[in-house]
Amino acid sequence: MTRRITATAFTAAMLAFLLPFGAVSNCDGQGVRFTALELATSDVPPRPHVNAEDPLDEEVEHNGSLLAAATLLATILGLVLTLARRRGGLVCAIVALVALGLTVLSIAFRGSADDGGLLVGFWIVLVSLLVAEETPWYAARVAEGETGRRLLASIATRYAWLAFAALYVLFGGSDDG
Repeated sequence: MTRRITATAFTAAMLAFLLPFGAVSNCDGQGVRFTALELATSDVPPRPHVNAEDPLDEEVEHNGSLLAAATLLATILGLVLTLARRRGGLVCAIVALVALGLTVLSIAFRGSADDGGLLVGFWIVLVSLLVAEETPWYAARVAEGETGRRLLASIATRYAWLAFAALYVLFGGSDDG
């Protein structure tokens, strides 16, 4: 059952690469929206440029393509290893999560969902990779006999950092004066 959940999570993360991932805008009024697959393949669609010498789509590609590709490759490898019943799916999920976080930091998303920010594809990739990473961990804790309050405390401790990061992204990450 654990393998099925993990494989489904990796598959959902891969499919989410086709959804709108992010939108970035700059002071010059340029804006670009893209999927994670477009970012991973260095194929962010250009928009009419206000400043033709410094197009935003090329900057986004330059800053995030390698990390987005690493996220996608780790996700694909995690799915292959999980389906082949080999070890390493958990490591792939962790690598993909780290690469996803670094992708976001390298592009420096900012603004609201109307003019920029993280879109539905990002959130589905994030949640799917967290499920792929946490399912084996949770199954191991239950197999060791951890239940009730002890398991809940263990989960809460693991996710305290994520709660602070989510609050920062949602409420503190905007530079809109």
